[in-house]
Amino acid sequence: MNTEITDKKAEAGWVLYDGACNICTGFVRRFSPALRRRGFECVPLQTPWVRERLNLPEDELMLEMRVMEPSGNVLGGAAGVLFLARRFWWALPLVWLASLPGAFRLLDAAYRWGGARRYCANGVCAVPRRKRHWYLLLLPACMPFLLQDVEPWVFMWAMAGALWLALKLFTFFDVAPRPLGKSLAYLLAWPGMDAPEFFSHSAVVRPTPRDWSFALLNVAAGGAFLCGAARLANAYSVIGAGWLGMIGIVLVLHFGVFKCLALFWRTIGVAATPIMDAPLRSRSLSEFWGRRWNTGFSIPARRYLMEPMARRFGTAPGLFVVFLVSGLVHEMVISFPAGAGFGLPTLYFLIQAAALAYERRHRGNRILTLLCAAVPAVILFHPPFIQRVIIPFLTTIGVL
Repeated sequence: MNTEITDKKAEAGWVLYDGACNICTGFVRRFSPALRRRGFECVPLQTPWVRERLNLPEDELMLEMRVMEPSGNVLGGAAGVLFLARRFWWALPLVWLASLPGAFRLLDAAYRWGGARRYCANGVCAVPRRKRHWYLLLLPACMPFLLQDVEPWVFMWAMAGALWLALKLFTFFDVAPRPLGKSLAYLLAWPGMDAPEFFSHSAVVRPTPRDWSFALLNVAAGGAFLCGAARLANAYSVIGAGWLGMIGIVLVLHFGVFKCLALFWRTIGVAATPIMDAPLRSRSLSEFWGRRWNTGFSIPARRYLMEPMARRFGTAPGLFVVFLVSGLVHEMVISFPAGAGFGLPTLYFLIQAAALAYERRHRGNRILTLLCAAVPAVILFHPPFIQRVIIPFLTTIGVL
């Protein structure tokens, strides 16, 4: 891979801005000569090498202006503004003010408030005003009262279904207009949660025969795990059989059937991002969790949790909240049905949040990404869940 991070030389760093924002481009026109004299180059965030270097989901990429040093360290939002302000004598009072207790937090909040409204200068305000149907998210909370005295694996699938239905309806009501035919398709024939994409008229890249081959191969591989590997392993290790059975289920559903559905919709011109979008190609944890793994949850989590939190409190608190909520959601699907292991799924996602915070200061790589995501998975899918939920389910469907 090319090790050059840009085709433009810069002694002090790069100021990365939103090229589609009138306020941002006006700032660049006015201050780029002075910044260039101080060793900085101004480059739009939309530039290909910038996208590749930051490796962030599109919505997160455009959240804030960033300053990238030659070392690769990136400062965003108010921190980036103060970094630049130190280079101008007339801006030093702002730097001194930000050093007062609590002042930086207020400055950062003001920056994010203005950043969320920067497109109003373009005539299109970015602040959503549509009523959110938050009450729908209470549906999963009712499930423990409705599902008493049922098998743990029934509880697991019912809870997962309730979470899916609540989030599906929440995202559905957040778009308008909603044509009847596409509404039925989104609600009944597509498991994804990116309603704005599904209902849009954006251009779609049609799938190739190779895409279909990989999806069907995943279904076959999942069947082999379920009907072959899990059965063979059961004679030696119940936990091992449970893990192989889970891998088979994920391959059949998420990488197989759901991928085929995404390919079908793209074939007829409907934008549908696969639920699992080649996660093994991830070059960073940010790419893995933000763009490639379980986009059915990651996309709405970023849109409705991460971005509002990041605008108000900063990116790090936003990430922490998203991963904390992810942990709590998995507690409902994993620990509650098992009746044990409480706190372990949440711990797993807090580990991911810590690893992602570390990665933001040090460039990630593919091997570290897969190790961070895979190795702690033993505490996410803890032994009580395997023994009390997965094994009985696999036994009921005839796999074991």
